[in-house]
Amino acid sequence: MGACFIYMASNIDEWLPETRKPDILKLVYAFFFLGMLAATLDIVVDGWSLTMLKRNNVGYASTCNSTGLVMGIMISYIFSAFLTSEDFSNKYLRFRPDVGGIFTTRSFLYAWGVLFILITTLIAIFKKEKDNRLEDDHVKLNIVQNYSLIWDILKLPGIKLLALTLLTAKVIIIIYRYLREELH
Repeated sequence: MGACFIYMASNIDEWLPETRKPDILKLVYAFFFLGMLAATLDIVVDGWSLTMLKRNNVGYASTCNSTGLVMGIMISYIFSAFLTSEDFSNKYLRFRPDVGGIFTTRSFLYAWGVLFILITTLIAIFKKEKDNRLEDDHVKLNIVQNYSLIWDILKLPGIKLLALTLLTAKVIIIIYRYLREELH
């Protein structure tokens, strides 16, 4: 994810120029890929927390996850909006007014990219895991095999229906709100 953030930081000014139309397709691809990485990371951290926490504290894993998600949303939406805002920065964070926010979108993405890489490196160096050997009848899959298995699961008819339902569930709400506004 860190490398993805740094790549996005190096291209964000080209993708979101101030004078011409933004390159929506590249933004969609970049954020889709980032979302995929974040979802994968969320699953990994959920699984990892079950092995890291003591057996009597495993019940707190979902609380930690929820807290982390709320903090992540705050940092990614609220802090980025505030720290890139010239008005907010001049009113609350600076002694003398200046042009632009404390961060630009580019510097915000770059900072998070470096932070992700730094934290991941520190975890790899200092966190030692228990050796949880697989039983003899289990097969150990590499990352390509895991994604291939996920893809095979996504092709199942029941999963396709669930995905369609989840992806279109909000459409009913949108139609309802639109019709409610039209009738009033």
